[in-house]
Amino acid sequence: MTYLDSGAGALDYLTCGYGQSRLHFRGPERSLDKPYAVYIGGTETYGKYVARPFPSLVEEMSGRTAVNLGVVNAGIETFRSDQTVLRIARGAEYVLLQVMGPEYVSNRYFSVHPRRNDRFIRATAHLQSLYPDVDFTEFHFVGHLLNRLRRKSPKKFSRVMEECQREWVTSCVGLVRRIGRPTIAVRLGAPSVSQKRVYDFLDAKVLAPLEKRCVSLITVRPDQKVLAEGTSGMVFSQLDAFSASDLPNPTMHLQIASSIYKELQRTGLR
Repeated sequence: MTYLDSGAGALDYLTCGYGQSRLHFRGPERSLDKPYAVYIGGTETYGKYVARPFPSLVEEMSGRTAVNLGVVNAGIETFRSDQTVLRIARGAEYVLLQVMGPEYVSNRYFSVHPRRNDRFIRATAHLQSLYPDVDFTEFHFVGHLLNRLRRKSPKKFSRVMEECQREWVTSCVGLVRRIGRPTIAVRLGAPSVSQKRVYDFLDAKVLAPLEKRCVSLITVRPDQKVLAEGTSGMVFSQLDAFSASDLPNPTMHLQIASSIYKELQRTGLR
C-alpha cells in the first residue's frame, strides 16, 4: 500500500466531463471521432486508488480506444437516464457494463441520490410501516441503512432486497435496450464479507433477464494472488485505508482486464 499525506502526491484521475452530463468521469477525456469502446460502471470501473484501471488495460490489450464512463459511488440509476452517457454509448463499437449493486436504486421502500446512488435520501411510507421502530433520519448512506435493517429483521430485510432486485433488473434491462449496442455485462466478485451479503441477492435467476439482453455476462472473482496482495500498489491517504480495502487492487484490475479481453476475443468483438 502507499499512504499519502492528505493532498500530497495523490493520484491525478484527470477527471473529465462529456457534453451536458453533470457526471464526473475518469480521464483523460477521449476522442469520440474514432472507433471506441465504452465502459459504464461505478467506483471499480473508475479505478479509484489505482493508476491504471481495467478499461485502460483492456485498451492496451485490444488496441480499441476505451472511454471510461465510470463514476465514483454510482449505481445503475446514475446512468439510465443520462442523455450524454446514452449518446456516447450508442456510438460505441461495444459496451462493457459493470454489474453494480442492486441496493443502489430508488424503489417503493426508499429513494437514493440520482447521481451518487450510495446516498440515502428518504424512506417511503412503505418502509416506515415495515420498520415502525426505526428512526430513518439517522441514515445518510444506503449501506448503513441496510445493515441496520438486516440486524433488526432478516425476514423483513429480504422483502426490501426483493424490491431492490425488481427495480434493479428493470433499470439494467432498460439501459441495455436504450443503448442498443453489443454489451458485455461484467460482474465483479465481492471484495468484502459485508458486500458479499448484498451481492448474494444477485443470483442466476435475478441476473437472467440482464444476461438475455447482453452478448454475455462474465463474473470475475479475485484469485488467491489478488487476495494476498491486499492494498499493495494502491495509492491512498491513511484516512482512506478502509475504503481502499474494499476496492480492486492493481492485480485485480489486471485480472478483470484479462477476463474481458478473452471474452471480447471469444465473442468476436475484439
